[in-house]
Amino acid sequence: MSVGGDIYYRLGVSIDHGKKRFVALMPHDFEHYAEVCAGIVRHYNYGWANGHHWNIKYWEIWNEPESIEMWNGTFDDYLDLFVTVFKRLKSEFPEIKVGGFSAMSLNIQLFRKMAQRCAEAGIVPDFISWHHYSANMDGMIFQPFAARFMADAIGFENAELHLTEWHYIGIGPGTEAGYNDMGGIDSAAWTAGVIMNWQDTPMDLAHFYHAGFGPYGIFGNYRELKKVYYALSGCGELQTRYNRRVWNSAVLSGTGLLGGKDKDGNGMVLYSCFKNSDDSVKLVVKGIPDNAEIYVYILDEQNDMKSIEYKRNGDLFEMKKSSGSAIFKIEFKII
Repeated sequence: MSVGGDIYYRLGVSIDHGKKRFVALMPHDFEHYAEVCAGIVRHYNYGWANGHHWNIKYWEIWNEPESIEMWNGTFDDYLDLFVTVFKRLKSEFPEIKVGGFSAMSLNIQLFRKMAQRCAEAGIVPDFISWHHYSANMDGMIFQPFAARFMADAIGFENAELHLTEWHYIGIGPGTEAGYNDMGGIDSAAWTAGVIMNWQDTPMDLAHFYHAGFGPYGIFGNYRELKKVYYALSGCGELQTRYNRRVWNSAVLSGTGLLGGKDKDGNGMVLYSCFKNSDDSVKLVVKGIPDNAEIYVYILDEQNDMKSIEYKRNGDLFEMKKSSGSAIFKIEFKII
């Protein structure tokens, strides 16, 4: 919270990977469990039991209940729990937003069952949440459109869309990306491209999984920065320091493009190309004064946002690159 982030609280337990279940178990008493959840909200948002006043807005009920590693009951059992907890929380805390079901994917059959059960109970979730892991960039960019279409079709027209886990990965026969490549340059270019393209979609929240160590993280086991760290950092820098978005034209499949300015007219352009075999990139960037200081950086297999030389002919910028994925950052400062 000290860096400006908000808490997104999942009411539930963590995964059980072993054959024997120790924590990922269905509660025996749903009413009692709902009271426990209400106590958690009261503790963190209203100071109860020597608690806090953190004003946590979003509360997600459980995690991937369709997985045997997360839930040992039926999906109908989970829906009964969802309705019970939802009603209890909204009765005391109508100002918070409650939803779920933190699905493993956009499973229309399960979401339809959820909608039917919610309709019977006379409730509508404030958001629907799901997870998606893929190496298909266009498919990932399309996720919020598919989710909005589905939510509207099942009666959740006002529900927010929350992709609460996503990452670049492909596992299985015929896939190109695996655990070892989740933080490399392909992952970085893909991640930045997805984020930039999501800016004009119905997506409300998307949670990159995750910012820790190991295959899914942005740090290696020895705290070294992975390539995907620089992708996320660049997107964050653009959206916080240069938060006055400027218009950009449509981009080709496999690429991302986003630009912004600050209140003083300084600006930044971020461009990503995923698995691109070209040896150079040409961008037209209009509106940069001739006397501005311009800095161009590249993230590729060999460089970690390293300053590079470039050619400029009026509004046309040309930057050299090696074959493969890359991210370019153009910054300009008014003198």
